[in-house]
Amino acid sequence: MTLAGGCGAAGSGRAGEGQVKLWVALACFALSASLVRGSSRRRPGFCRSLGAAVFLPSTLGWAGAIVLIVAIALGWAMLATWNGRQPIQRG
Repeated sequence: MTLAGGCGAAGSGRAGEGQVKLWVALACFALSASLVRGSSRRRPGFCRSLGAAVFLPSTLGWAGAIVLIVAIALGWAMLATWNGRQPIQRG
């Protein structure tokens, strides 16, 4: 949703305006939410089985954790900046 330029609430309105990125984001949002909800109802404890919490400093050390988080944030910022420069497709 962030890469498409909207959130769950405003995304439906902007999708109605013809923004194709939000059409895809809303479809994926609805599909993934229904899959997770359906899986958790059929299999109690499904969400707990997805994995355990990881404290990065205990795994990578404080320096490694900070470097990893900064690298992820910079990569995300570069991707969001590139995505923001893409022309809006009107259909």
